Amino acid sequence: MKYARLVLSGTYAETAPQTRSLLNASSGPVFRFDHLLLRVEHILAHKEIGRVLVDQKLNFSVRLSGGLEAVRRQLERLTAAGKELFYYARGYDSQELYLASACAKRIVHPLGSLRFGGRSLSFLFYHRLLENHAVDVTVVRRGRFKSAGDAYRIESLDDSNREQYEAVLDSTMREMTEKIRSGFRREQTDIEELLGGKILGVTQAVDLGWLDRSCSLDALIGEWKKEKIGEAVLKRIGSSFGRGKRLVVLVFEGAIIDGESRRDPALGQMVGSDSFIREVERLTKNRRIKGVVLRINSPGGSATASEEISSALARLAEKKPIVVSMGPVAGSGGYWLACAGERIYAERMTLTGSIGVISMLISARAGLERFGVTESTLRRGEFADLGSPFRPVQERDREILDAQIDWIYQSFLDRVAGSRKRSSEEIRQVAEGRVWSGSDAVEQGLVDAVGSLTEAIGYLKEKLRLKRAAVQFLPVVRYSLVQRFLMRNAAGSGVSLSYPSTLAGGLAALAGSLIVTSRGAPLAIAPEALVDPW
Repeated sequence: MKYARLVLSGTYAETAPQTRSLLNASSGPVFRFDHLLLRVEHILAHKEIGRVLVDQKLNFSVRLSGGLEAVRRQLERLTAAGKELFYYARGYDSQELYLASACAKRIVHPLGSLRFGGRSLSFLFYHRLLENHAVDVTVVRRGRFKSAGDAYRIESLDDSNREQYEAVLDSTMREMTEKIRSGFRREQTDIEELLGGKILGVTQAVDLGWLDRSCSLDALIGEWKKEKIGEAVLKRIGSSFGRGKRLVVLVFEGAIIDGESRRDPALGQMVGSDSFIREVERLTKNRRIKGVVLRINSPGGSATASEEISSALARLAEKKPIVVSMGPVAGSGGYWLACAGERIYAERMTLTGSIGVISMLISARAGLERFGVTESTLRRGEFADLGSPFRPVQERDREILDAQIDWIYQSFLDRVAGSRKRSSEEIRQVAEGRVWSGSDAVEQGLVDAVGSLTEAIGYLKEKLRLKRAAVQFLPVVRYSLVQRFLMRNAAGSGVSLSYPSTLAGGLAALAGSLIVTSRGAPLAIAPEALVDPW
């Protein structure tokens, strides 16, 4: 017998960066979900691998709970196939307990501990900061739950925002506590004790049966060597697995913008409509590809770009079936794209919905004058400078933007209604910009089933009557030798080119979002776009 090692290290992403920017370099690694799935497929294909060591590093970070669920589902596949999983962590908290609940053995570092703190959501509000600097932000939206602009218009959660995120948090906690309770075979009272603030030291955690043993990782591997259990060397990870007819997992990850894809220092990866449509058109023309799973991890973005990409996906769907698999988030414009699929799968803890439209007008003229900056504008046409940060917002400006937003919101409702085979008025009842968990979205009829990417691929194979298939992840962005050299040196320099999840990061995201929306462009975007993208 042999064992294989799965290392959980870095910040969660679906796949490699989809831009060629040097900003992709960072001081830390990226955890790629596509590589995890490919490694799992390799392990499943080799019967001599009887054990799997899941080695979680301290830097493993999954910002949204749907990503954790996606990882856990892959561990479940290995357990269901009869592999014995050993989960090793330096300490156990909510993330570790949830993932380890899919494993047979749980091992902790000798200096570790165990706690279950639960889950929390935090929101930053900049309204008072902007007000103090005489910057006026006018938010025009459709949907009382459409909260992407709330950070600039109010100072704390309003009733609608609190309602939707309390429901998301409750759904997340139900999923996590149930999996931890059943996976560890504990009583609900055990869970409640931990949620009450109880922290277990190593000895206590082992004595109470929460963990199996405490030792170093080297000691564990050394014991296996003595038992003649060697490590299986996993083959070099490419971008595909399996044999047979070709299927594609087309990954859309990042905020949606018009034009070409790029990486923003504050907002992270931004996928451009022109760039992504080229990928879609290549698939449409390629006769060897029989079907597509559209994997979405996006909080949305530009409404016009979302519609352009959706139209391209509709043309693809005329030639070959599209099934949608939602990752950690598929909200607003991300859900708009999902409407192209004939069947939609989501994780229980996916954030989705947010069917609404928002726009912002920013007037910074008074604020600039405080610093001695004045301006003069010449125009031909009363509204030639509409959306300019130097123009004081007039009531007529708001009316013009309001009419535009209303039309786009109705178009969004019609798009969803056509996809879900319901009336626009029925969709309006579950829209209003509200964010749903994946499990709640199934109940509301916005998603067809709770399921993983693997299940979406399985459905597509069934539909095409394929016993086996060669599955490839796209797009694959190729770098020149010079680009790879520069990125490798930037990554190894210890200098991070991304903003951290701190107040500074929040302010950077604020600055970026103000620039993106300063012209009053209609956005189908959820708040997750403005917080620490990978």
